[in-house]
Amino acid sequence: MLNFLIMILALLFGIPVALAGMAEQAPAKFTESVETGSTGNMEDCPVWSQEKIQREMQHLTRQMAEWDQLYRQQGISEIDDEIYDQLLETLTLWRTCLYQTSASTFSVAVPREGKQPHPVQHTGLNKLKGVKEIHQWLQGRSAVWLQPKVDGVAVTLVYEKGRLAGLISRGNGSEGTNWMDKSSFITDIPKQIKNAPERLVLQGELFWQQDNHRQSVAGSQGARSKVAGLMMRKSSAPELGQIGIFIWGWPDEPNEMAVKLERLASMGFPTVQQYSHRILSAEDAEKRWRSYFIQPLPFATDGVVLRQETEPTGRQWRAGSNSWAIAWKYPLQQQLTTVRDVHFKIGRTGRISVLLELEKVKLDDRQVKRVNLGSVRRWKQWNVYPGDKVTVALAGHGVPKLDKVVWRIAERPDIQPPNAQDFHLLSCLVSHDSCQQQFIARLTWLGENLKMKGVGQGTWAALVKYGLVTHLTDWLALDIAQLTEVPNIGTKRAKLILAQFQQARLQPLSSWREAIGLPYANRFTDEMGWQWDLQLSETGMKNPLTAKQTAKIAAFLQHPEIKALVHVLTVHRIGEKQGSEENKVGEKEEVESVSYSEAREQEHASDALNNVSDQNRHN
Repeated sequence: MLNFLIMILALLFGIPVALAGMAEQAPAKFTESVETGSTGNMEDCPVWSQEKIQREMQHLTRQMAEWDQLYRQQGISEIDDEIYDQLLETLTLWRTCLYQTSASTFSVAVPREGKQPHPVQHTGLNKLKGVKEIHQWLQGRSAVWLQPKVDGVAVTLVYEKGRLAGLISRGNGSEGTNWMDKSSFITDIPKQIKNAPERLVLQGELFWQQDNHRQSVAGSQGARSKVAGLMMRKSSAPELGQIGIFIWGWPDEPNEMAVKLERLASMGFPTVQQYSHRILSAEDAEKRWRSYFIQPLPFATDGVVLRQETEPTGRQWRAGSNSWAIAWKYPLQQQLTTVRDVHFKIGRTGRISVLLELEKVKLDDRQVKRVNLGSVRRWKQWNVYPGDKVTVALAGHGVPKLDKVVWRIAERPDIQPPNAQDFHLLSCLVSHDSCQQQFIARLTWLGENLKMKGVGQGTWAALVKYGLVTHLTDWLALDIAQLTEVPNIGTKRAKLILAQFQQARLQPLSSWREAIGLPYANRFTDEMGWQWDLQLSETGMKNPLTAKQTAKIAAFLQHPEIKALVHVLTVHRIGEKQGSEENKVGEKEEVESVSYSEAREQEHASDALNNVSDQNRHN
């Protein structure tokens, strides 16, 4: 991979070709042969000019070369393997967007010094997703076994007359690096085997040994990178003793898996026997797949491997070609995606929060296309803009969260957040162009506190958009004729909305205080009514107020728009006893005649309006 990256740098920046030769002396990051899995589709190209794509591709190529260099020199991994592979796919896509040819596999040369061919080539594994694909693969196959897909570094072990004679990294599948100098420190690898064949060739995975590792909880924790870093160091380290070996391939030996496993255990490789299972169906495989994901294991895994008992002879094994075994990987704990836009959301009290719009990704059977960053201050700390590559994960209760900004585009767009000074507790009490978000948030809060069923943000947004509501109390004077003029609100829907408006009038004064946003509303008693001249006397309060609380309430009540609002509520006799008890009961019966099914219809209709509102907001 480093060879590919440096050649790109040479072409793009005029780096001397001699520099490209350095790739022959350096293993690439994580794996020495990386399959991109995709050649890119033109419809996925970013909406950028060709020049911008070229510049960003150069920028990403430089970053990936830096990661490789850091990993090669110091064994430090700054990016997870899966994310690295996905960034390779991004480079491939961008080359397609520029109509440049791109191979589907980036092969990386191993160091010339110590280069060694594999006696039997490493084939690699194709990957399947889901029970349906597993079921199709199993059709026509018999004697299939399942093993955990250990997350480590693939190697070849060679024994001559029972003595360890070779330890070779996977490399490009055909040849790898001679790691024999590290073998004496890895106690899990037998140095001498009794009763071994004259020549024994095994393939397996070097892994980082752990205690009770649960993949579903802890993830891989960089286990593969840790092993690779130790093996690629020029000097040996004591930590090599923490490395284990899981044998998954024994070419040209017993076809019966049970016999093969028994002989491997007797030769000093017992782990594979413990974690190999005969399966009879896709459902059986799924059960094991789920079990290995959650149960404690001595190693990290990234899925399971299904392999049929009968295999071709070793001389038929070819790098990149394997029809007798497949991998079924676990869902990623985090996913790489691209930021499409940054939205600023202004809430009822004027608080500004930041929402990232993302290219849609799947996490644990959930489609994620937005994450909430919190405050503008946190957004600035994250320093994330459209075009940046980020990873997202699921936090508690399945809420998506921003995990990391993996790569930032070179050309940072100029995005200015709303001025925080313009939005506060007393701003946007009336609707106008720069105030619609906060004003609609106020109406939504009002509707919730007055128990309006099926009248949500989408409904309020539509009423504001078509000019029917510009003040917090305008809806009190609306009639069916006016409501039916709004698109997506027919006569039936208008009647249901009007019924909710009517029942809101009957809500207690305490609910109305909360609805209009009165600070510390729960501290007032109902006896006060709308007589604000008694508003702050201790006789009208449930509990005494501090000077700061009193000042906050006073500022709210003395605001001209609040005074006008209270006047309207008084005119509509909100909070007063409305006539006799019999009339009041009659009014309530009329309002409450709306059936449960009609209320549900309101909720569905409100959802439709919400969708329309969202589309308008993002268009």
